[in-house]
Amino acid sequence: MQVDLRVPVGTTIPGVVDFIARCEDAGLDGVGVHDHPHRGRDVYITLALAAARTRRLRLYPATSSPVVRHPLLLASAIQSLQEIAPPPRSSRCRRSRPAASL
Repeated sequence: MQVDLRVPVGTTIPGVVDFIARCEDAGLDGVGVHDHPHRGRDVYITLALAAARTRRLRLYPATSSPVVRHPLLLASAIQSLQEIAPPPRSSRCRRSRPAASL
């Protein structure tokens, strides 16, 4: 069985990175970080810093929306993260149910 956890929204980037490092120490398999505009912090910067602090943990944005992030910028951010933490440690784009309809 694999166990992943989503990081609470509203914590500082250093706080989230510390939390993610503790998740790896506790034996979790993966951590997702929410990508919400009201959070006020960039999920991909957070994931990149977490990748530098961890070795095996799977890291990914728990949500990312092409409605709030241009698809090209979203693809660029995911590609950059995959260069720091290659799959299976980092995000793979998957289609999920839409949060909004255009």
